[in-house]
Amino acid sequence: MKSISNQILAYILISLCIVFTARFFYAIHIRTHYETEKRNENYARAIKRLAIFSEKPILNKDFNLIKEDLNIEALDENILSIQILDQNNKLYAGVLRTQNNIRTISNNQFLPLHQDSIVRPILHQGKKIGKVVLYINKEPLKQYIEKLKFIFFLELLTFFLIVAIMLFSVLKIVVINPLSALKNWVTSINLDEKILEPKLLHSAEIDTIIDSVSQLTDRLTSTLKENYTKSNQISKTESLITSINTNLPGGMIFRLITDDKGFRKFTYLSGSFQKIYGSTPEEGIADPSLIFGRVVKEDIQILLDAEAESRKNLSTYRVEVRMINPDETIRVSRFVSTPTVIEDDTISWDGIELDITDLKKAQDDLFQNQFLLESITDGLPDSIFAKDLDGCYLFVNSALAKRANKTRQELLGKNNSAVFLPHQADRTLEMDLEIMKSGKSQTFEEQLTSSSENGTFLTTKGPIKDRQGKTIGLFGIARDITERKKAEETLRVSQEKFELAFSSNTNAILIQDEQTGRYLEANASTTKIFGYSQDEILGKTSLELNFYRNLAFRKKILDALKNDGFIQNMEIMGQHKSGLVLHLLLAVTRLYVDNKPLLYINIQDITERKLIELELQKLNLDKDRFISILGHDLRGPVNSIIGLMDILNTNMKDMKDAEIKEVIDLVSHSARNTSKLLDDVLLWATAKSGKMNFNPQKLNITENCQTIIELLQFTAKSKNIEVEMVSDPSLEVYADKNMLDTIIRNLISNAIKFTHDDGKIILKTQKDNEKTIISITDNGVGISTKDISKIFDKSQLFSSIGTNEEKGTGFGLKLCQEFVEKHDGKIWVESEVGKGTTFYFTMPNAK
Repeated sequence: MKSISNQILAYILISLCIVFTARFFYAIHIRTHYETEKRNENYARAIKRLAIFSEKPILNKDFNLIKEDLNIEALDENILSIQILDQNNKLYAGVLRTQNNIRTISNNQFLPLHQDSIVRPILHQGKKIGKVVLYINKEPLKQYIEKLKFIFFLELLTFFLIVAIMLFSVLKIVVINPLSALKNWVTSINLDEKILEPKLLHSAEIDTIIDSVSQLTDRLTSTLKENYTKSNQISKTESLITSINTNLPGGMIFRLITDDKGFRKFTYLSGSFQKIYGSTPEEGIADPSLIFGRVVKEDIQILLDAEAESRKNLSTYRVEVRMINPDETIRVSRFVSTPTVIEDDTISWDGIELDITDLKKAQDDLFQNQFLLESITDGLPDSIFAKDLDGCYLFVNSALAKRANKTRQELLGKNNSAVFLPHQADRTLEMDLEIMKSGKSQTFEEQLTSSSENGTFLTTKGPIKDRQGKTIGLFGIARDITERKKAEETLRVSQEKFELAFSSNTNAILIQDEQTGRYLEANASTTKIFGYSQDEILGKTSLELNFYRNLAFRKKILDALKNDGFIQNMEIMGQHKSGLVLHLLLAVTRLYVDNKPLLYINIQDITERKLIELELQKLNLDKDRFISILGHDLRGPVNSIIGLMDILNTNMKDMKDAEIKEVIDLVSHSARNTSKLLDDVLLWATAKSGKMNFNPQKLNITENCQTIIELLQFTAKSKNIEVEMVSDPSLEVYADKNMLDTIIRNLISNAIKFTHDDGKIILKTQKDNEKTIISITDNGVGISTKDISKIFDKSQLFSSIGTNEEKGTGFGLKLCQEFVEKHDGKIWVESEVGKGTTFYFTMPNAK
C-alpha cells in the first residue's frame, strides 16, 4: 500500500512538471507569434517608407535628408538598420539602431545580408540606380525569451516548495497521526475491555481512488508526450515549408481567391515572391496587379482560358505564359494550380509559379539542334541513330527509317525488333549493351536484314556520356557497304587470278615505278632467272641490281618506251647475280594506277634456247666441215690412190720394178693417211653425237704416257727425234683411258710432225692440289700469234704443213679439246715461231 502511494505521488509530480514545461514552450510560441506579427507590421510600415525612394531617388542627397525620408525614430526596436546601396552594391549611406540610439553608418561599414532582410530597388526614370536594404532586429525577442526563462525557473522553484509542504502535510496525516493514535490505543488497552480497531486513513476505497488517479495520470502523461511530439513535427514542417517558400529557386507558392464576378485576391505569397517580382509578399497580397499586370498582354487570355477550363472541371491546370521582369526583360513562367470550392462559392486556387525561361531556352536550343541534326543527317546515306540505356531509339535519321520501311515517329521509343529480324535484333541488343557497359567505341562489319533489304554495313557505335562521365545512351553510324563488298569480292577474285598468273608464270614478271625506276613487285620466276631474292629486288633499280649486260641495252629500252610507249619481243643481254650472261626476250606495257605511271615488265629467259641455237649452228658448221672433209680431204687421197692404181695397171708391163715399188709405196702411204683421217673423223663424230662411252678411273699417268711413246717411237726415229718423259712413276689421275690415250697420242704426233730432224720432245707431268698438268714441248717451227687463237676456235678447223710436208686436218686437236673438256679440264698452247711449241692440258687427280 505504501509503494502505491509513492507511485501516485511520483506520477503527480511528473505530471505537474510536464504541465509547467508545456506552459513554458507555449508561452514562447505565443510570444514569437506576437513578435512576428509585430515585425510584419513594421515591415509594412518600412515598405511604405522605403517606397519613397522609388519615387524620388536620394543617392544625390546628404544623410540628413535620408534620415528625414526614413523617419526611423517612428519605427520600433524591431528595425536594426537601413542601408542605401548604389548600383554596384557599394554602401552609400545608412543608419543603425544601437541601445535605442540612432547613429549613422560610414561608407566603409556594412552589415551582412541575410534571408529575412528586405531589399527594395531605387528607380529613376524607369532605370535602377541602387537599392535599399532593411535589416531586422531580433534582440527584443531574444531578451523576452531570456526573461521568460528566468520567470519559468522562479515558478518551478515555487512549485517544488509547495509540493514539499504538501508532502509534509500528507506525511503527517497518513503516517504520523495514525502512529500516534496506535500508540494511544496500545497504552489504553484493558484486558477486560473490548479492543476497538483504530481508524486508519488507508482502506480499500482509498486504494481504488489512488489506482484510478494513477491511470488518469498515465493517460495524461501519454497525451502530453504525444501532443509535444506532434507539436515538434508541426514546428519542423512549418519551418521546412517556410524555408521552401522563402528559398524556392525561380518560383513561388501562392493561394488565390476568385469568384464569378472577377474578384481576385491573393491570401498567401511565399517569401520567394520578392526575388521574382521585386516586391514584398505583403505588397503582392495588397495589390494583385503586381502579378497579373506583369503578364504579357498577348498571353493574358491563355491564362484566363486555362483557369476557366480548370474551374469548370475542378482539375489542375498547367499553363505557360510570358511575364515582364522588373528590369523589363521577358521570362517564361509555368503556372500550376488546383481549384477548391469554398462554402461561399468562391474558389481557392493553391498553386505554384516556376520560372522556366532557361528550360524553354534549353528546349528551343534542343529543338533547334535537333532540327539542325535532322537537316544534316537527312542528307547523308548513312544510317544515324541514338538509343537509351534499354536499347530503344531516341533519334533516327531518314536513311534508317527508309531501311526499316517506317517513319521516324514509328521508330522512336522502339527497339531493334522494329528494324531487324528477331535473332538479329537480339544479337544487336547484346552488342549495344556490351558497348555501353565497356564505355568504349567500336567499329565493325555486320550482316543485317531489315524489312526492305539485306546487306553488309560498316557500323560505328559508342557510348553517350553526361558531364560526369556516366553512360546515358548509345550513338551509332552504319554505312551500307554492300556494293563495296561485292566490288571487293570481284576485285579479290580478279586479284587471285592475277596473283596466280603472276606467281605461277615461268617468265620474270616485274612491276616498276616509271618515275623512280624502282621495282614494286617481282614474282618467283624473277628470283630464279636473275638469282636475287625478292627482298633484294624490291625497292631497287635495274642499275643497282646490274640487270643489263651493258648500259646500251638500257638505253635501247628507254628509247623504245619514249617513242612507242611499249616494247614487244625485244632481245637483250642480261646478267645473273653470279655474272652469268643471260639472253632475254623483253615485253613492256605502261599502266596507270591512281594517275601514276607503272611499267608491267615480262622477261622470258631464252638463254638455253640461244645456247641450243649456237649448238645447232656449231653442229651445222661441223656438218659442213664433215662434208668438206669428205668432199676434199678424203676425195683427194682416194683420187690419188685411184690415179696411181690406174697408172700401175696401165703401164705395169713397161715399168721397172723400182718404179712399181715407188708407186705402191705412195699408194700405201696415202691409204694409211686416209685411214687415219677416217679414224679421226669417226672418233670426232662419235664424240659429237654423245654416243662415246665415258668411263673415268684411276690411271697411272706415267705408265700410260710411256706406252704411247713406245708406239710412236718408230715415227720419231724416222726424223731422228728424241722423246723424253719427266714424270713421277706413282702419279695417278682420274680419267677415261681411251680419251687420255687419244689426247697424248695426238699431241705427241703433232709435236713429231712440226719438229725438225734431230729435234727433241719432252713430256712432263706436274701435280697440284686438285689436278695434274701434262705438257708436251717441242723445239720445232712454232706457231704465230695470230694462228694460236685459231687452234681451239670451235667455229673453224686449223691445220698446217709439217716439217716433212706432212698434211693435217685439224681434227686431232679438236678431239683433244673435246676430251679434255669432258674431264672438266682445260687445254691451252704456248708457242714462239722458230723456237718451238708447248701444249698443256689438265686431268683431275685420283682420290
